[in-house]
Amino acid sequence: EEIVLSGDVGAAVRRLVEERSVDLVIMPTSGEGPFRPYLIGSNTAKVLHDAACPVLTGAHAKEMPDACFPYYRIGCLLDLRERSDKVVQDAFDFARAYRADLTVIHVAPGFHVDEAPVADFGAAIKRSARRRLQELLERVNVEAACIVETGDLIAKAAELVVDKKLDLLVIGRGAGDDFRSDAYDLIRSSHCPVLSV
Repeated sequence: EEIVLSGDVGAAVRRLVEERSVDLVIMPTSGEGPFRPYLIGSNTAKVLHDAACPVLTGAHAKEMPDACFPYYRIGCLLDLRERSDKVVQDAFDFARAYRADLTVIHVAPGFHVDEAPVADFGAAIKRSARRRLQELLERVNVEAACIVETGDLIAKAAELVVDKKLDLLVIGRGAGDDFRSDAYDLIRSSHCPVLSV
């Protein structure tokens, strides 16, 4: 079905999502202009911020891969906050629909001190995060590989997308007042499409 809307794109899409009970919005990330490689388009940003349903954005790259290629390897980036159960369940459902492998990822803050007590503390944080990931997966009855890393979230997520050859990255973004502040950076830095829920 083709629908032509007028007015503010973000508001129009939000209304359409509500009126039609839309399950998924799919849109590109880039706007126009000289800063295109560095910014998410303002219309995409509005939809990401306001839409109550998941939003699938294309890879933020100059050359776009075929949008119809299947997803074989899906990564799910979790912050282990309260919405993580829903995010991992949505990622699992998406992976199951595509018969794809699912890897759950958590990036904890990194520590760059060589002193033994601090190094031990960093290792303890990774162990704790891995335990919490396993508990979450058991709680929602999801089977997935787990990766726990430390460092800068945005840089490490982008690195893992490439290293693990992910076809899709699933993130929790929230909406409205609950919007995740680093969602734009995660989408902009990803070399694969991002499903934000």
